[in-house]
Amino acid sequence: DLADYPPPQKLRYELTHKDIYLGYFGSIQPRIEKLRSGDSLGVYDEGLLDREGNPVLRFSRKFMEMKSKWAKKHFQLTEAKVNFIVYWKNHEEREVKILLPVVYFYV
Repeated sequence: DLADYPPPQKLRYELTHKDIYLGYFGSIQPRIEKLRSGDSLGVYDEGLLDREGNPVLRFSRKFMEMKSKWAKKHFQLTEAKVNFIVYWKNHEEREVKILLPVVYFYV
C-alpha cells in the first residue's frame, strides 16, 4: 500500500500499573468503591477525577513524561474512563483496589 494517510486525530491508551502512582490508592478507597467500569472520569494535570471532582488517580512519572511527549505533537489528554478496578497488594501486604483506566488523547 503506497497511499499517504493523515495522522490520527485520536489516540487510545490503556494504563497499566507502571502508568499510575500505586501508593496513592490506599488513602482513597471510599472513592474507588463508588466507581464502576465504564464510568467517565475527569482529567487534571496530575491525574484523574471522579464525577464529584475528587482525585481518584495520580499518574506515574513515566506516564507524565509520555504525556509531555504527546503534547509536543499537539495531542492533549481530554477524556478518560474506568477500564478495570483490580486488587493490588501494597508494601504492607494489604490489598487495596486500584483503578486502571483507558485515556484518550485528541489533537
